[in-house]
Amino acid sequence: IVKLIRLIRLLTFVKGVSQLRVIAAGLANGMASVSYIVILLMLIIYLFGIMGCIFFGQNDPARFGTVAQAMLSLFQVSTLASWTGIAYT
Repeated sequence: IVKLIRLIRLLTFVKGVSQLRVIAAGLANGMASVSYIVILLMLIIYLFGIMGCIFFGQNDPARFGTVAQAMLSLFQVSTLASWTGIAYT
């Protein structure tokens, strides 16, 4: 309850300062745009995960056995997070 009261007090402060309100509105609009990009990227990874299961599921079932494993492998390779373990094994 105390945290809720602090949040309400912060919102009343934001309403009082017009420049801060403009910044908060811009940040909220930017987050909406970023959410659309994230949804699009997840759709692309999902589609390529399905294709990876179809094409590579028999050869490498540890990484492409299911759609979830394939999506995780594709995400690791696309973000370069521990991709050498996938590339060299």
